[in-house]
Amino acid sequence: MKFELPFDRLSLRQYCTDLENTDCELYLSQLESSHLSRLKYYNSPSFLELEKARQDNPITLVQGALHRVAAYKVTHNEGYLSYAEDVAAQIINLAQTHDDALFFPYDFDFALHSYSRATLKAPWFSAMCQGQMLQLITRLSVLLDSSDYRDYAISIFNSFDPLWFNTEGLPWVTYVDNKDYLWLEEYPLNPSGTHALNGKIFAMFGIYEFMTVTKEPQAEEIFSRSLKTIKAHIQQYYHDSGISCYCLAHPEIRAAGYHTIHLDQLRILSIITGDPYYDEMALYLNNGSQ
Repeated sequence: MKFELPFDRLSLRQYCTDLENTDCELYLSQLESSHLSRLKYYNSPSFLELEKARQDNPITLVQGALHRVAAYKVTHNEGYLSYAEDVAAQIINLAQTHDDALFFPYDFDFALHSYSRATLKAPWFSAMCQGQMLQLITRLSVLLDSSDYRDYAISIFNSFDPLWFNTEGLPWVTYVDNKDYLWLEEYPLNPSGTHALNGKIFAMFGIYEFMTVTKEPQAEEIFSRSLKTIKAHIQQYYHDSGISCYCLAHPEIRAAGYHTIHLDQLRILSIITGDPYYDEMALYLNNGSQ
């Protein structure tokens, strides 16, 4: 089955796909600045305790590759596409396979927010990385019309099956709570994750693109259920400081940079779903009014 991706359906600030009439030099400069900023954050002592993590954090590699795919869309420079393929190969080479699912490990212990009580032990896995890798592989499958990438995309998507959570000893990134709300967990700490907002929505963008090109019913179900989870819980991320909470497990953690990402993500959800509710919630998180 050939994947077809309508690139104009989703336009992320970091990974733009609808770039006609764009100032390419300015855009590429902004991409590089954004990526370097993220690398600096991921390399900061408050985020990483181990030197190995600085070298092997997979999400930085995936986001850099997504930058290059966007740059290729603008410039048709084959070097950008080769870079993205090299990153994809590097990460897939390190993947763990469980049944018919691919999982991408973080091979270092990580104390979320520097809280020792919230330490993920290596190897751990993240719905955000799974989702953005799904986005990257889906896009490569379209650009290169590659059956190998299509197969990889299917295997990555299989990692979002909620049944993984209930399988002892196996990795999980998707959690269903006791009210049947489905969560995509950036930090799958036992017993139920942390409900980090930005990571969940980034994962949703990957599922959205996979859903768009495959028409896979299970992808549509996971995306739809994830939207319902956001609608039911988004107001819990509000804080009267005007800076939204990073996650529900640690509401005391708030950052202006992530607040801006939350607002952007909600506005994008409004665009791709046609539902103004997410725009309204972006306004609510920003100033407490709809």
